[in-house]
Amino acid sequence: MQYDITALGACLCRHGHIINLMNIFTGERYAYAALFMLRILQAGIRPEFVWYDINCRWSIFFKRFMEAQPEEYRAVVEGLQFPLPVWHLYAHRCCICFFLVACLALMLIGVI
Repeated sequence: MQYDITALGACLCRHGHIINLMNIFTGERYAYAALFMLRILQAGIRPEFVWYDINCRWSIFFKRFMEAQPEEYRAVVEGLQFPLPVWHLYAHRCCICFFLVACLALMLIGVI
């Protein structure tokens, strides 16, 4: 049996408003989250951080992805933070210190 939609990805602002919906055909891929971020930038939204459960790996991909994008978008994400959600820290012991510090820094300045 084949379905038209296998999974649905949603990008929402902090108020719960939908920014973008995406039909995810092939499971979780770095490209889907990168395209979500590109849509956010195209909408004129200036994110301060991206909270994603695989930030330790995805942030590296995203920085390379942004090198191929127009300068106007690269400048917006220059100081973008990539904290790792607390519930995922134990699964990522190798990078726990860096992402815990980033998360604490965001908490201290009142972003999260």
